[in-house]
Amino acid sequence: MNDLKLLKAAINRPNMYTLHGSYAEIVAFLEGYYSGAALAIPDNPSSQAWSEFESFLSRELKVPSAEVFRHIEEKHSTDAIQTLSDFAERFLASDTVDLSYTEA
Repeated sequence: MNDLKLLKAAINRPNMYTLHGSYAEIVAFLEGYYSGAALAIPDNPSSQAWSEFESFLSRELKVPSAEVFRHIEEKHSTDAIQTLSDFAERFLASDTVDLSYTEA
C-alpha cells in the first residue's frame, strides 16, 4: 500500500507537480499518472494501490468511485487538498486492503 508515494508528494508539494497547485490539477495529474502506469505495466502495484484508494474513498463518502474527487471538491471546496490529504493518511494507515470491492 506504500505505492502511493506520488499521491503524498503531490499533496505536500502541489506546485512542484502542477502549474497552479489547485485541487483539480492535483487530481488530474494523479489520475493521469496512475492510469498511464496501469496501461504501461499491467498489475502495476502503484496503479492497484490508487484503485484501492479510490474504492476506499467511495466507501467512505458513499458515492460511486467515478465521483469521489468531484464530491470532495464540491463538499470541501476551500480545503479540498487538506481533505484529500486526510483521507490519504487514513487509507495509508489502514492495514487492510480490500481488492474485492465492487460498486452496486
